[in-house]
Amino acid sequence: MIKPPRGFRREIISIATPSRASPTVGVDIQRKDADLRDHRRLAREGVAILMISDEIPEVLYHSHRVLVMREGRVTTDVPAEHTSEDALRQAVNA
Repeated sequence: MIKPPRGFRREIISIATPSRASPTVGVDIQRKDADLRDHRRLAREGVAILMISDEIPEVLYHSHRVLVMREGRVTTDVPAEHTSEDALRQAVNA
């Protein structure tokens, strides 16, 4: 579990993970659920969370805002509640 240090200003918390195309592939479901619970708790406390995933249903469920990038540029920027899995698949495959 990640907790900000006492007295820490919550503008930025950086969490480094190994670089790979699908960072949650191979992670057991209990660990993944625990990580997502930690992310939700931190978000409620005002911490911004950047989630990088190719699992569209997971992105929609856990996000307030969704950005799709292609070749280093943002091609889609939409509130999660205003999009769908199909619309995001189209944006990803455009």
